[in-house]
Amino acid sequence: MELKDLLSRLGQRARNEAVRLQAIPRPWLLAGMTALLVGIGLLLVQSSMAQHAARDGALAGADAQTALENLNQALVDAETGQRGYLLTLDPAYLEPYNRASAQLPEILAAVKLRFMQNTDPAVDEHLGPMSELIHTRLGQLGGTIRAAQAGDSAWALEFVRSGQGKRTMDQIRPHLAALAQIQRESRDAAFDAANDAEARVVPLLLAMWLVLLALLWTGYHGEQARARAEIAAAQTAQLRELNERNELLARELAHRVRNLFGVVLSLIGLAARKPGTTAEVIGDITQRVHALSRAHNVATGEVSGAVALPALLDSLCQPYRTGDAARPTIVLNGSDQVVPAHMVSPFALIVHELATNAAKYGSLSVPGGQVTITWNAIGGDGDAPLLIEWRETGGPPPSAAQDNSDQPGSGFGQRMTQAAMRQIGGALEREFPPEGAVIRLTITRQA
Repeated sequence: MELKDLLSRLGQRARNEAVRLQAIPRPWLLAGMTALLVGIGLLLVQSSMAQHAARDGALAGADAQTALENLNQALVDAETGQRGYLLTLDPAYLEPYNRASAQLPEILAAVKLRFMQNTDPAVDEHLGPMSELIHTRLGQLGGTIRAAQAGDSAWALEFVRSGQGKRTMDQIRPHLAALAQIQRESRDAAFDAANDAEARVVPLLLAMWLVLLALLWTGYHGEQARARAEIAAAQTAQLRELNERNELLARELAHRVRNLFGVVLSLIGLAARKPGTTAEVIGDITQRVHALSRAHNVATGEVSGAVALPALLDSLCQPYRTGDAARPTIVLNGSDQVVPAHMVSPFALIVHELATNAAKYGSLSVPGGQVTITWNAIGGDGDAPLLIEWRETGGPPPSAAQDNSDQPGSGFGQRMTQAAMRQIGGALEREFPPEGAVIRLTITRQA
């Protein structure tokens, strides 16, 4: 019974702690998790650096030890050659001496280079005197050999028996041993530092991971409630967006009904300018009305999947095309690009609005007027933003077109265009140079 009560109390205490942890603000939780991850990363970096230092120390120690051994061996070879020549006067014995004496300066320089990175002050205490003693020993060996070559072998042998050369070597060897010991101690210190770093990292990593798991567990339960709230908010935002779209479409329908008669009359006027029989004119008007219907189908969202931009623009602009191949009223110029399905309707509304106003007030309202539409992707991939330019030439002065309330830039036309641009996440810029209106559309293509 006491064990059951104890477990009950522990469970209640854990639940209370969980409630208190869940009450921690989300930014604090994220900040704590970030600090833990940064701390873990720093510890790993420290351990890695210590291991690299130990490895570099071991490599440097091996190189230094090899250099010291080569230096000692060269001294032994030089002495061996000297002794053999003095005893036999055979020039063949000079070969190890000549080789060793030629290599000793290079080997000594290598030893100095290996110990240059060692910060132990005792290095200088041994390296400098040892270099002087080695030069002294080389002078002694060379002096006895030159004396023997000159015929004074007795003096050379007497110098060897005096033990002066041995005393010089006895002074060199402690320096060699001390430098080797310094290098071993430096290597051992690097390994000790690596072991200390690993010893600190392991328990801290375990503690941090335990705390991180506790934070994740607490954050998970807190995020469940936040996720439900975010889903509800997203649904509300979607409903609001759908409502705004429906309202926009309803207002656009009313706007198009008001403009429909003017558009049809403009199409009839454009067709009537072309020479031909009554039947040809009627057939031309009929084709343009059918093209206008197709453009309206695109503008009201009766498409699915991605749509090729050239084909979409061709369909939208077909009702407004007159003239011949030598002087077309609408020129399309751009690479093969596609528009996602969810952007087709708002994009078609914008193009249709520009074409309607061009036919009623702009360059398409007079003979000889022309609209040039160019486009290109801003970037290299298929999801890069699109830059589309609408340029009018040969029409009435733009200032006259600006006075009409339906023009893009004022009245419902402006509101409809701005709403459509918001749906496709783009921007619209207008310029009115003397040659004709210039409109630039920049739209993204992200889902």
